[in-house]
Amino acid sequence: MDLDEAVEKVVNNELNNGTKKLISKIAEFINFRYNSFNLCVGPQGSSKTCSVMKELIKLGFVENHDYHLIVYVSNTDSDDTVNSLSKHIKIPIVKVDYANVEEYLSELIKLKDKYNKIKDCLDRGIYCGELLKDAEEVLANLFVADFGAKRLHTFILFDDAAFVIGKKDSQLKKWICQLRHLNFTVFCCLQIFNSIDPKIKSQLSSVWIFKGFSRERLGYIYRQTPNNLTFEEFCKMYSKLQKYQPMIVDTVDGSVEII
Repeated sequence: MDLDEAVEKVVNNELNNGTKKLISKIAEFINFRYNSFNLCVGPQGSSKTCSVMKELIKLGFVENHDYHLIVYVSNTDSDDTVNSLSKHIKIPIVKVDYANVEEYLSELIKLKDKYNKIKDCLDRGIYCGELLKDAEEVLANLFVADFGAKRLHTFILFDDAAFVIGKKDSQLKKWICQLRHLNFTVFCCLQIFNSIDPKIKSQLSSVWIFKGFSRERLGYIYRQTPNNLTFEEFCKMYSKLQKYQPMIVDTVDGSVEII
């Protein structure tokens, strides 16, 4: 091992030593990463939310994934897809509307920060009596039984995400730029790709594209999602999509696949 490789190994070990701070793979059969920002874009009824729910069902088959909570953000009183599939998901789900989501997530961040401080004290054998006074409340509100996980990961699904994308100076946008520090994984479902703020486009880890876009609209998406294909190859793959099937552009490694 040369010096560069040795230094790289040290840095990776320190940054991801049990805390999963990197935008890293969860399992081979899971199509999103820890601490990632993901976009599902397609016409109404193209199965965007359903595709995300399928991934969350599969997540239940990963041991020690450290996801403690799913926050489902929607202004719809009842979503048949979420209601029908949630019983197959092994992680607690809390539904929040857009009017209250910033307040809810602010409190959640504070709770996770308390959890992290207590966990770090316990791991180091440091006295944390004052912090432990709130331990039971912290655990209950984070939907976990103990301080077993080094860090807790939160999955956030924004349905009809124009409420997030279109709002100027949104706190939600600032959080999207801090996902590794917050241990948040975010999925946004929306119908129009060009409504996205360029600042948060740069944070994208994957784009899930569903059937129903013209070649012109597909070209716009192609130009703004780093990938390893030519445009003709991109269009050819997209043309093979079946109804409800996504084509996933992984902007971390440039790969494109249909699932």
